[in-house]
Amino acid sequence: VSSAGQWPLGEVVDVPEDAIRGAEELVERSLTQWREAYLALSADLGLSSLVGPASLAARVQAAFARPLNDGKQAKDAASGPGATGWGNVNGWWVDRPVRERASVVAGCVPDRFVTLSLNCEAVLHVLGAAAVGAHAAVVLADGPAEGLSNGDIAGLLKRAPYDALVLVALVQLAPAALLETLKALADAGCGVPVVEPPAGCNVLVAIGRKGSGDWHQTMAAADFAIATLATEGGRP
Repeated sequence: VSSAGQWPLGEVVDVPEDAIRGAEELVERSLTQWREAYLALSADLGLSSLVGPASLAARVQAAFARPLNDGKQAKDAASGPGATGWGNVNGWWVDRPVRERASVVAGCVPDRFVTLSLNCEAVLHVLGAAAVGAHAAVVLADGPAEGLSNGDIAGLLKRAPYDALVLVALVQLAPAALLETLKALADAGCGVPVVEPPAGCNVLVAIGRKGSGDWHQTMAAADFAIATLATEGGRP
């Protein structure tokens, strides 16, 4: 430090233009790679929103939020209207938002059934022998949901636009038919596995967005299974 109390200035450094451009390109590539990794991870986890409370960043922030000193404040934060994701509310584990969700549930105990719903309203509901087979629904952001049981499921999904919300239920399909159906779903842009589940799992459900890669909500069970995904403001 100089006698005047100021840091002395050093020699002026002349940075070559190619070094400046190289640094700018490095930063641009780093940001691009970060965004691609963020998008891929969001798709793997079934999170379609890139911003807002339903985004990956918001989920991570909520999961590692700083603990509140006041117990009542912690309870209010966990059960408030803006809370998202899984949380313990009064001893009950709840996946929020509670109503603004797309869900698919299917089972074979005590009898076969399939229900596909959007915001707590059924899009498709079948019982008994009619529930055996393949069922799907497509939900568009600007139109009504369309459900189909044991029809041209692959055709319905192929016609759906990219990023449309897709709900799928497969109940008691024969092994060969199951593999054929899974392949058709994958070819239509659904992020479902193309291999059969463990032996005894006769009920499969899945939910995700068309073209978003591997879906996070792909469930298989022997008795019944459920897959659910939050919608944004009541819309997919």
